[in-house]
Amino acid sequence: MRTVAPSSDLVAELDQVQYRTRQGPCVDAIAEHEIYRTGDLADEDRWPDFTPAAVRAGVRSMLSYRLFVTENTLGALNIYSSKVSAFSAQTELDGRTFATHAAIALVGAQHEADLYAAIEHRDTIGMAKGILTQRHDLDPLQAFNMLVAASQHSNLKLHAVATWLVEHRHDT
Repeated sequence: MRTVAPSSDLVAELDQVQYRTRQGPCVDAIAEHEIYRTGDLADEDRWPDFTPAAVRAGVRSMLSYRLFVTENTLGALNIYSSKVSAFSAQTELDGRTFATHAAIALVGAQHEADLYAAIEHRDTIGMAKGILTQRHDLDPLQAFNMLVAASQHSNLKLHAVATWLVEHRHDT
């Protein structure tokens, strides 16, 4: 786990405590697929290795949401407050709507990044297919399938296998 967009150094620090101790509302929201809302962290006994650090830092209540669109977890949204019982049932409900929209936006951004990566690497993959087509008298589909098999066998991304082949085409 890692914190991608903390709103402050304190948030990043407390997230790290949760990751290190494997305890806290964020960790449980991800693992248990539930929303966690706390009253007073000073009285909280679910996370004995996390809550003392949060209270020392001035955090008294938290609200954590698992971000997901399908069964795959994308991350978590954590809201921290210095006030005891800062989050009501209505706040939790409103936050659920926001977390849903955030998850949808995150999936869209990931999909867009994947498309840009595919466009960026398509020429290299095409060159690798051409090398295999010429060397082994294959059609383009057979060459592509050979690259896919090499990718799976080596546990490397397809573009990494293609890049290696293009860069080392004169070595053999």
